[in-house]
Amino acid sequence: MFFIPIEGEMKMIYNKKINLCFISGHYFGFKALCGLLDSEVYRDGKLRVSSLITLDSKKERSTVGYFDFAEIANTYNIQHNMVKSINSFGVIDIIENAKPDFVLVIGWSELVPATILNLPMTIHNSNHRHLNSHGCIGMHPTLLPQGRGRAPIPWTIIKRLKETGVSAFLLEESADSGGIVLQERIFISEDETATSLFTKCADMHYDLAQKLAPMLSSKVLTWSEQDSLKSSTWEKRTPEDGLINFNNCADDIRNLVNALTRPYPGAFFYYKGTKIIVDEVALHTQTSQCLIGTIVEMSSAGLPFICAKDGIVECKAIHVVNGDTPIFFIDTWV
Repeated sequence: MFFIPIEGEMKMIYNKKINLCFISGHYFGFKALCGLLDSEVYRDGKLRVSSLITLDSKKERSTVGYFDFAEIANTYNIQHNMVKSINSFGVIDIIENAKPDFVLVIGWSELVPATILNLPMTIHNSNHRHLNSHGCIGMHPTLLPQGRGRAPIPWTIIKRLKETGVSAFLLEESADSGGIVLQERIFISEDETATSLFTKCADMHYDLAQKLAPMLSSKVLTWSEQDSLKSSTWEKRTPEDGLINFNNCADDIRNLVNALTRPYPGAFFYYKGTKIIVDEVALHTQTSQCLIGTIVEMSSAGLPFICAKDGIVECKAIHVVNGDTPIFFIDTWV
């Protein structure tokens, strides 16, 4: 605190820390939280993360990109609560008791209800859900308003986009529809995979959080409304959507494999009743007299070359899953 003389008196002024409640169960959220904690305004004490709400570990198996925040919460002495759902009993009380100026929800698969979105407004006795001094903010790994919805990284590769990005935006009841606060672009290489794009997006979450931190601490949050006429919404994908159809062009098969590789469930086919998950392929243009979908030959490592519509798909890396354990196999085809 400091003092300012006013007409012969000394008026005491407090430098109030901007208070955040952070909600995430995902590695992207972890990277964003690291960006906030590494920011200059956090180190200077202008920003405080008073409450951390994360996803229960029982959700790990069903959550792509799941991350355990226990260590970082302990390191920074942040109050930490794990929940199964944003709608779980007590979540509203946890947030309300933290009295946040801003609520950040990053990498959470559920839509945030109005009862939570309105909490900063209520705490500030405001008539507006979002102002430069309070509100709820999310991040999404596309260039909004393009690519609202689910599975943005696989869809980006499947759609063969040349660029994508990460958008920080105001949270509203409808998915990914609020005003855009910050947005950064990511170039997509010709050999991009879900693994490499996931890493790029994670790093961009860190960078955006670093840029967002001084906006929050200084209460100068601004945004631009999304153009709904330019919006697109991508549908949810399920593991079953990864089934490889060898009647397709070989390049389309490679693109599907690249889009669904780790940390996603993977593109796959069945061999003698066993689900074979394909992690990497190479293409060969020579034709074959074999029927589409049959094994043409085996590599020296015991991995199959499979006939596709217009070429041969060489499986460079594959595995099956027995329970939770990937089993990589060699010489088991013949």
